[in-house]
Amino acid sequence: MNEPRDPGDAVIAIVGGGASGVLVALQLLRQALAPLQVVIIEPHAVLGEGVAYSTARAEHLLNVPAARMSALAELPNDFVDYLRANACCPELDDARLPQQFVGRRHYAPYLRDRLQAARAHSLASLRVHTAHVQTLQRTACGALLQLDDGQVLQATAVVLAVGNALRPLPLRGATGLSRAQRVEAWDSEAVAALPQDAAVCIVGSGLSMADTAVTLAAQAHRAAVHVVSRHGLLPLPQAHGGVAAFDPQPLLAMSLRARIRTLRQHARAAAAQGLPWQSVMERIRPLSQVLWQTLSVADQRRFLRHVVRYWDV
Repeated sequence: MNEPRDPGDAVIAIVGGGASGVLVALQLLRQALAPLQVVIIEPHAVLGEGVAYSTARAEHLLNVPAARMSALAELPNDFVDYLRANACCPELDDARLPQQFVGRRHYAPYLRDRLQAARAHSLASLRVHTAHVQTLQRTACGALLQLDDGQVLQATAVVLAVGNALRPLPLRGATGLSRAQRVEAWDSEAVAALPQDAAVCIVGSGLSMADTAVTLAAQAHRAAVHVVSRHGLLPLPQAHGGVAAFDPQPLLAMSLRARIRTLRQHARAAAAQGLPWQSVMERIRPLSQVLWQTLSVADQRRFLRHVVRYWDV
C-alpha cells in the first residue's frame, strides 16, 4: 500500500465511492506519472457498490454482456478474466461466458480487486474517508471540503461521482403509505420479503421494474403484479448479430436534433441490411460522455426532458 506523499503533491478528491468513483480512482492510480494523492470520500464502508452494484441477489444481472464490462479499455477481457480466475459463475458455460449477462453482485468485488492492484504499484497514493461531504467551497488552490466527521480536506481538483438520487414517488398520498406498503425497488431484500399473496403495483417500467419483477418471481410470488408508467415504455431486449458500419465521430459537431435524426437514419439503414438497429447504439457507447459534454446546456436540458426515457430503454 502506498502512503500519502508530500503535502505539496496534487490532491484529487473523489466525492462518492461507488462504481464511477472507483473507476476514476483506478485510472488515476494507473496513469499517474508523478506523486499524486487520490482521496475517495464515501459514507459506506464498502467501495464500488453504490446503488446499482450493492445487490446480493443472484437474479439481478448486468444489462451488458461480460465481454463489454472491463474497467480497463486496454484490457477488454479483464472482467471475464477476473470471473474465470475467481470461479464466479460455475453455473455458466465457460466458453460462452463473454456473451453472458452475469450477476451484478460480481462487479463491485472486481472493481475493488483492480483498485487494490493498481494501488500497490502506483506512483500515486490512495486514501479513503468514510464520511459525507457537507460543504464544498472553491479556493485559490482548488477546493475545500468539509466532512461530517469534522475533517477539512484541501483538494487541487474535485470529481463528483455521487450517483443518482432516489426520486420521491410521483403519486399523491404516497408518503402516507406505511413502510410495509411502500418499498423502494433498490431495497431488494424488502421486495423479496413482500407476502407471496400480496398484489403489487410497480410505479415505473424501467430496469428497476425488471429487477423487482424477477425478484418477485424468484420468491414464487403468486398474486397479481401491475406496472404503471406515464409513457408505457419497457426495456428492450439486447440484439445479437452483425455490427453496423457507422462512424459516430461526426455526431460530436451536431446539435441534439441533428444527432437524433442521424441515428434514426443509421438505425433504419442497419435494419434494411438485416442488422440489429441496436448495433448503431453500441457504436456510440464509447463516446457517451463526450457526446453529452459537447451538447449545449439547452440541448442537455432538452435531452433530459424529452429523450432520456427512450435512451434508458
